[in-house]
Amino acid sequence: MCECNTYLYRKDKEEEVMKNVASIKAENGKIHLVDILGQTRDINAEIKEVRFLEHKVILEKKSHRKKSKEEPFSNFSIKRY
Repeated sequence: MCECNTYLYRKDKEEEVMKNVASIKAENGKIHLVDILGQTRDINAEIKEVRFLEHKVILEKKSHRKKSKEEPFSNFSIKRY
């Protein structure tokens, strides 16, 4: 199965948002989640981390700071394991 569980990162903890998520889409400044039963949830957050091997997506509440035009992907990083 290729579903994932989503969590909201808050105060150094991961709180479960939704299990068995089949679709994640960024829409209208929010993250739109759909699970395998068709239930939906919209979260005012951004994707902080994706762990493919753990089937885990970690979301984080949106920050209100503006990003520089020179650094459009400044919040992305690549970790090597």
